[in-house]
Amino acid sequence: MKKRHLLSLVLLLIFPVVLLSCASSQAMSKDQLETSFNNISSTVISNLKLTNSADYSHAKMVTQAKKGINRLNAEEAKLNNNHREPDLTKALQNYAAVSRDYLNSVQTKNVKAQQVTAFFQTTNQIARDHFAGDNPQAIKAYNNWAHTNNMADMTTYLQANDPDTAITAAKATPLANAQSNAVPAEYKTALFKAATYSRVLHKSKQGIYDELTAVDGDHYTPQAAQYALANLEADYNANALAAAKYSQTALAMAPEEIRAHLLSAEGEKFTPSEVTYAMQRLNDYK
Repeated sequence: MKKRHLLSLVLLLIFPVVLLSCASSQAMSKDQLETSFNNISSTVISNLKLTNSADYSHAKMVTQAKKGINRLNAEEAKLNNNHREPDLTKALQNYAAVSRDYLNSVQTKNVKAQQVTAFFQTTNQIARDHFAGDNPQAIKAYNNWAHTNNMADMTTYLQANDPDTAITAAKATPLANAQSNAVPAEYKTALFKAATYSRVLHKSKQGIYDELTAVDGDHYTPQAAQYALANLEADYNANALAAAKYSQTALAMAPEEIRAHLLSAEGEKFTPSEVTYAMQRLNDYK
């Protein structure tokens, strides 16, 4: 009789543990994992669209980035408990980490072009390996937006960022072709990167040109960089002010140090009028 009671007690103790184990894991279907892919994609894609929109402001980008991180937290929680499709689940967990890296950099004004490339590469890899190359909704939506706004779609961006492809094609493409309806891929990606340098990193016109044409950097031709700057909607006065405020708060520079840094050829390379604009408004900047 005692043994029977002991067995019943053991079963009562084990049963909640089993229930808890089942509750803590879940079985996500392939369709649900594709939805997770789209949700993760949208966190960065929404931010990239905002970077290149007329409605841009850095404050809006930071707000969107914070919302994106909250969404990533929710997706990661589901993926961490999923016990089906282990390869796809692991790929999506890595995708969330790549996306989080970009969004964190948006908040600290420290986005690198390589982070955008890494995001697109990971997006493309998952679509190819797990969705038979059939672009999920997030990619289709981004590509449609890119075509509408004459920006580089995901495939074009990746092709243009392949060193061999980008350099060879850029050397073979004169500026005259960029003014036709068929804008070369490298010109579109140069414009995309120029927008990032301006709106996320608040660079000067000369600073953007130097980044685009740097031999140890983006390696675009002068023609591609000129096209990007000619078609970029940028407020360099506002960029100078943002750079000045960053120098003041993050680098603890004194006013004259800030002025010299903004003007310097080794620094920000803003024009004297842009620097004057920034310094006159520095204490009022929010």
